[in-house]
Amino acid sequence: MKEVTTEVRKHFLAMITPLEVNGQEVTVSNILSSSLNFPFVIVSTSATGDGTKCSRDWLVTTTIDIVVKTSGDWGGDKLTEDIANEIYEKIDSNRPSYGITDNFTITTQTVEAADPFLEQYNNGRVLRKTITIQNYVSILN
Repeated sequence: MKEVTTEVRKHFLAMITPLEVNGQEVTVSNILSSSLNFPFVIVSTSATGDGTKCSRDWLVTTTIDIVVKTSGDWGGDKLTEDIANEIYEKIDSNRPSYGITDNFTITTQTVEAADPFLEQYNNGRVLRKTITIQNYVSILN
């Protein structure tokens, strides 16, 4: 058995970085930090398999969180959707091959997304849109 989440996460980080939307650079990271400037994107992964040392196949969930902040009590929706559209374009450009990492091949891909979630604050609002990608992943060797 080999660790799959790190390789798949690195695959998606490399696929969507660099990310520029409407002339603005958007930071893409796998670590949330207070030093990140808005807007930013966080990529995380989780996996399920049968848990044996002979396991060759995994279902890997990659979560891409888009986070945008506005200074007023409105706006940010279009930027959030523009970032999502740029990510979709970068992910879709690999079809029909979904990807190969050092040790794994990504054989299927299902993408889900929801409307942005809104949090209102005294000094503005934060929008968070989540894209969830399900991949069936098999070990190469």
